[in-house]
Amino acid sequence: MKNSSLLFAFLILTAFGNLGKISAQSCGLIISGQGSYNVCCTGPISYTVISFAGCSLTNASFDWSVSGGTIAFNSGTGMISVNPSVGSTVTVTCKVTIGNGQPVTVIAQTVWYGSQTPPISAPDYFCKNEIYTICVPATCGMTGVDWTLPPNLDLVSTVSPFCIRVMPSLNAPVGSSGVITAQAITTTGCTLSASNPLSFKIYEAETPPAPSGYITLDLDSGDPCDDPVYVVNFHAPHPYRNGITTVSPGIILGGNHPIGHGHDGEPSEPITITVCNVNLCSGKKSCITFEVDPPQPCFGKEEGQADSVELGTSIVAAVNFQDNEEIAVFPNPSDGRFYLTCPANTAGELTVFDSAGKQVAGRKFESWDLSDSISDTPLPRGVYFIRILMAGEISTKKLVVQ
Repeated sequence: MKNSSLLFAFLILTAFGNLGKISAQSCGLIISGQGSYNVCCTGPISYTVISFAGCSLTNASFDWSVSGGTIAFNSGTGMISVNPSVGSTVTVTCKVTIGNGQPVTVIAQTVWYGSQTPPISAPDYFCKNEIYTICVPATCGMTGVDWTLPPNLDLVSTVSPFCIRVMPSLNAPVGSSGVITAQAITTTGCTLSASNPLSFKIYEAETPPAPSGYITLDLDSGDPCDDPVYVVNFHAPHPYRNGITTVSPGIILGGNHPIGHGHDGEPSEPITITVCNVNLCSGKKSCITFEVDPPQPCFGKEEGQADSVELGTSIVAAVNFQDNEEIAVFPNPSDGRFYLTCPANTAGELTVFDSAGKQVAGRKFESWDLSDSISDTPLPRGVYFIRILMAGEISTKKLVVQ
């Protein structure tokens, strides 16, 4: 919106005066004034009652009222000055009486259109033992900035009225977060909050550990048998806090990876997913590779016989190349019954999913006996995934039933 030098308020009451008397109606009154004001909160704003019909207002009386601001000056005449309340629309109302004529009310408005203080210029993370300069870009009418820092960030020095230097506190926990806020002081003394407070995290340089967890595919859109879109999610029992975890690719498109419609009618080929823990301070990363078998609920079924997968269903569909070698499923391939080998006297929990992500079996155990079958009844032909939780670690095994 651009500043307007005049904002016309039309007459909203009709005055019915006696013949021979001069009325405000016949004078055609308006209020002239500033149509808008900006972030500089320049004030006061002046308003004047004028007659575009040329009538004299010398003997007129003026009764003013204001909302969205405070009266700075009022001489009892047709002029008034108002200090606006920043962010508010100023509405001025004047009841004008000429002589003993009928009073007429005229109204004008001034709209605040300016944005707040510009966003804080700073990174969204800070590394321990490093110093950073953060600023609020100066704009019209700004004379300085008042900063508010959280406890895990220390002020080092002031660089200018608009910039400071900061660094993480020595005892700031790695992975902790905080918010920096700023208020700009203007030439007229008003204070405006920064439009975007800065949210950040604190890290320190290291070589990150390799990720540990499992992959799920979440159906985002489409039909499971016709160009589905899956979002790839990595689930970690102990998320990496000293940096970020990346998943590539993060989305699997049915158009690029036709689910259940591979070459020559064979099932889709596995898709390689790379998960990395990345330390932003050192630039180092540690990665682990997963081989993901896409859900194939439609493979091997006649048209119209496909099992449906509801939108948003989480599908466990990963075999970790660096999986725990102490845990194995045998025989594999199987005729429908299979067994688990794992460290002796180890308590845990296992869950069996089919290729569509539906849980088909599961059990908890205090210790595992090799004679115990995973499933009470033979499973039908297909591809299955067994998720095993032991000692806080998750492993995923792929099973084929012929």
